[in-house]
Order: sequence, then structure tokens, then C-alpha cells
Amino acid sequence: MRGKLSRIDVSGGPPLALCDAPSGPGGAWGRDGTILFTPTTASPILRVPDSGGTPQPATSFHGSRSHRWPQFFPDGKHFLFFARDLPESLPNATTRNGVYAGSLEGGEPKLLVRTDSGAVYISGYLLFVRDRTLMAQRFDVDKLTVMGDAVPLVENIQVNAITQRGMFNASENGILAYEPGSAAPGGSELLWFDRSGRRLEETGTPGEYSTPRISPDGRKLVVGISPSLGMTNLWIFEPSRAMKTRLTFSSALDTRPEWSPDGKTIAFASNRDGVSHLYQQAADGTGQTTPLLVDNTSELFVNWSRDGRCLVFERLGQQTGRGQRFGLSRSSVIESHFP
Repeated sequence: MRGKLSRIDVSGGPPLALCDAPSGPGGAWGRDGTILFTPTTASPILRVPDSGGTPQPATSFHGSRSHRWPQFFPDGKHFLFFARDLPESLPNATTRNGVYAGSLEGGEPKLLVRTDSGAVYISGYLLFVRDRTLMAQRFDVDKLTVMGDAVPLVENIQVNAITQRGMFNASENGILAYEPGSAAPGGSELLWFDRSGRRLEETGTPGEYSTPRISPDGRKLVVGISPSLGMTNLWIFEPSRAMKTRLTFSSALDTRPEWSPDGKTIAFASNRDGVSHLYQQAADGTGQTTPLLVDNTSELFVNWSRDGRCLVFERLGQQTGRGQRFGLSRSSVIESHFP
């Protein structure tokens, strides 16, 4: 059910909504009936009975952080989770990212491994990604302590930079499943083709590119480039002049850019305020990045009306849930709702 944490019997039947979870990154079901989950990308981990009820905090943090991807350890009382600092909120935040052990009984979480993405516990080992290499490190599940040195298992693992989750998992009998990363050194490539399919030229060097968008006049390209996990900035490419210019200067995720119909403005989503909101920036890089809409919900997937006066976006709110679309005027007033 959209915007809800729900459960469903394996034999079938309708889903049972337990509580709100508009955009939850990860969850775990304990053997005593406790469910751990994160309702948003800027939230601590909450706990709720599998019969439903009011969620209660299972973790807490000082400042603005994000806890996600919980997994119960075998005792059913302790659990693994990934924590990251929201980069615009705390200085030197990336140095505090890591995998922690928490307890249903409360207390200060224990740092296990410094890393920039989530981990998995399996049969006495922690599996996690470091520099896009899947690592394994022995783990004493009774003392909640890593042992020895981490050893590499697989190189070039795919990592989702937005959710900060390595694309891998393992079973109790030792079967490992994973998604390999791009074959290109340093990531993917941007290639320019004409309408007949003829390759014209490369655009820049291999890198971690995302959501490229061609300008209305067909002469420029805006694209996200990720220099590190959890960070994406927008750049403007001009293939005819072999030039690229950095457009945004955030240490967060600036994603899903869209050109205005006149090509003068770029709207995009960013979590620089902790949760994804909508912003705009002059396409020539002048002036400041300004918010289009910043509130207590989460917005993304922005697009322009043909006349450039309004935008349509998706809102992930506590009340509306995922998939609700709204109209937004350039003056940041919500105009209409599209069910």
C-alpha cells in the first residue's frame, strides 16, 4: 500500500497496513514480532509490532542524520544498521558514516565499520562495500565486535548512490548474489548520437553520470556527476565546444534536473536540507541556487509545463504517500492536485 508499512500473508489476501512509511529505505522483521523500519531517508530507525500500532524510536541521533537498512542479528535483540550524516547539516559529515549495532533495549549504538553504504551480516561475517569492492570481515555476533582484517570478495560492485545500498546479498548456505558495476573504468560514458543513430562524439571522460537531460535547443546537456558515494552535482556540457561547467556546488545529492522550456532555468531535486526538495538554478550558472518548495514533506520528479509557468512534481508525504502529483507555480504556490 502506498505510503504505508504493510504486511501480507504468503498464502495471499489483502495487505494489512501497519503504519505510515512514505519512503522507507529498508526494514527487518524480528522473531518476536517486532518490525524495524525507516519511514523516510532523514529519520532514525523506528520499531512497531507486526500487529500494527504507533511506531517508537529504536535509534536516535544528535543533529540531522539518516539511519537505514536495519537487519536483526540472530539473538533477535540486537540489529545492524547504516548511519550517515546529512552533509549540509554537520561539518566533516562523511567521516562519521558507518555501520552500527543497535539494541531494542536502547543505549548508544556501537560503531562496527566505517563505510559509505549499508552492510549485511551472514554466518559470522559482515559484508560491506569499500571503494566499490565487496569486503568480508569476521564478526563476533555475541560481543558485537569485528575481528581481523577485511578481505576483498568481488571487485566493482554496483552501489546505489541515492539509497547508499550495495547491490548484493547472501544466503545462510553461502550463496552470494550481486550486481556488477559498469565495465567502463571509473563508471559510465556519455555518448552523443544523431537521430539516425550515428555516433557523433564522446562527452567528457568516463565517470559516475546520472539522469542526463538535453536542452530545448539541443545544444547542451545537464547531467549529474557523482565524485563520491552520497554526493552528486549537476554539470552543463556543450559538446560542440568540448566544454563542461559545474552548475551546483552541494555536498549532497542534486538529482533529476529538468530544463525550463526557454532553456534559461534548471529545476532539480536535492537533499541538501536533509530531505529531497525542489530547487532552481539559472542554466548559465549565474546567481544563487534558490528553493522552489521546502516543507516538511519530500518532493522529486519535477517537470515543467509547456509555457514554463508551472511545474509538476511527485510528493512523498506522511498523509499523501508515494505517487501523488501536484502542480507548482513559479511563485511556489501549490495550484492543483492530480490524483
